[in-house]
Amino acid sequence: MPNRSVSRLSYCFGHCEDRGVDDEPVGDVQLRDELLRRRDTDQRARRAGEPLFEKAVDGVVRSADISPEEQDVLNHVGEVDRANTRWLHDIVQRYGWPARSLVGEDGIAAAWLLVQHADRDPAFQRECLDLMRASPDEETSPAHIAYLTDRVLLAEGDSQIYGTQMTVINGEYQPRNLRDPETVNQRREAAGLNTIGEYLQQMRNGRP
Repeated sequence: MPNRSVSRLSYCFGHCEDRGVDDEPVGDVQLRDELLRRRDTDQRARRAGEPLFEKAVDGVVRSADISPEEQDVLNHVGEVDRANTRWLHDIVQRYGWPARSLVGEDGIAAAWLLVQHADRDPAFQRECLDLMRASPDEETSPAHIAYLTDRVLLAEGDSQIYGTQMTVINGEYQPRNLRDPETVNQRREAAGLNTIGEYLQQMRNGRP
């Protein structure tokens, strides 16, 4: 049980890398701008929780250890995630999964970030994953698909296959329920990811 609480904090406050390109042509500038605005709101909320995340890395954090101020931060993160999930759900109903040609490189990264944090709606995460997989290769990112695949598999009670989702046990990052760890680097390379060892080092350095 203690490790479970730490894992949940990791899920809340893990940052996601943005490799956006600001000057490429996009099909819907307003949609892209709204995606970026919501991405920034997400990241501001999570940055406010970094001290709490550091406590989780240093040791087990139980509900009784969380101050009222820290609980307010957690509540705000939840509010941001719920609002972004509702909005993204409407966007997906209108457009399908946002494509690179529609919202640009930074736009698809922002959309992926929002669905990664839609943990309260795992069925929606599965829907988005299926849409991403069905997208033409040039319209999405294999790394985004890998991250969301692991997220969805774990939510469905299965084992992850790329090792992107971490927990903290005794102050150390470890992949959660990783399938076939001896071949994980082959799968990560196929998705354009670095090795699991390099990824773990990035996590230790505070650069997930």
